[in-house]
Amino acid sequence: MRDVYQKLNDALHEKKRTVLATIIDVKGSAYRREGARAVIDPDGEVTGIISGGCVEPDLAAHARSVLQSNHPKKLTYDFRWSEEEVWGLGVGCNGIITVLLQPFDPIGDWQGASQLAEELGRRLTTDEPYVCTTVVASANEERYPPGSHWRTAGGQSGTAARALQETELDGVAVTLFHEAVTPQPRLMIIGAGPDAALLAKGAYELDWRVSVVDHREAYLRSYFDQYETVLIARGEFAALRPDAATYCILMTHNLELDQLALHQLLPLSFPFLGVLGSRGRIKMLLERLEAAGLRIDKKWLAKLYSPVGLEIGASSPQEITVSILSELIAFQKGKHDQPIAHMRWSYE
Repeated sequence: MRDVYQKLNDALHEKKRTVLATIIDVKGSAYRREGARAVIDPDGEVTGIISGGCVEPDLAAHARSVLQSNHPKKLTYDFRWSEEEVWGLGVGCNGIITVLLQPFDPIGDWQGASQLAEELGRRLTTDEPYVCTTVVASANEERYPPGSHWRTAGGQSGTAARALQETELDGVAVTLFHEAVTPQPRLMIIGAGPDAALLAKGAYELDWRVSVVDHREAYLRSYFDQYETVLIARGEFAALRPDAATYCILMTHNLELDQLALHQLLPLSFPFLGVLGSRGRIKMLLERLEAAGLRIDKKWLAKLYSPVGLEIGASSPQEITVSILSELIAFQKGKHDQPIAHMRWSYE
């Protein structure tokens, strides 16, 4: 989403016409689900991923006609296959996807283009959930222009998380695409070393909102100038207030600082506290906290994950980053306690 937003925002300020492609319906299996987006330039350059390459060349051809007509277009791709049809075609899924192509025209329609770019940017920063409804088709395009959208505050407002709906608005037959937008998760990294920079970069590329906490201003400036940074006095973690959308990773590489941070963070209510280090290290830290007089409530430990990261045999900083990001994704998607589903085949 961040790459798509940046591309549209650049096109807006450079006054370049382009096309926004959005998956609005999926039946069966597909590489991406509803809400996936890409920007297609007139020369066919694609920013973002709609599929694994199955539809992008055709979308690029249709994007040129969308720019010529300056009118949205809905396309449906049926990738259902039979055993006789699939061999040699390179088809990677077995479903039907519907894609909406919208013209993005900051030259002829600055207001519409700026509103569309603003909407995508809002999704990266919003703290409140809302529903965005987009007009896909309309029997009266003057009253309800295709591509126009509006927001409804609150939850899903009776719609599915992402759903295509045929209905009437004030007697006008319309097709609407509803999206329930939820705040992007926050990652608070405590510790500003080089390995934290790898983790911040990976989370940022996943569209997480990243903040980095440390007492060393020079480290924050050197490694984290593009992220939110929080400069604290050494060991003063009491001002940190992670909320229900915040995931914390403690990676100071210092026993004293980790103990001080755990003392302040364990009693707080937030979903995930990952601590870098071995099982023996976290056991020692908890014992030291109890010896210092902190009565550890078992409920506090429900959010504690140490050693943080999925067990994939990681050893290098890059591999450890992958393991931590994988665990964060699994936890955030509600898949943390589920084994990886796979099938092993054998031939005798």
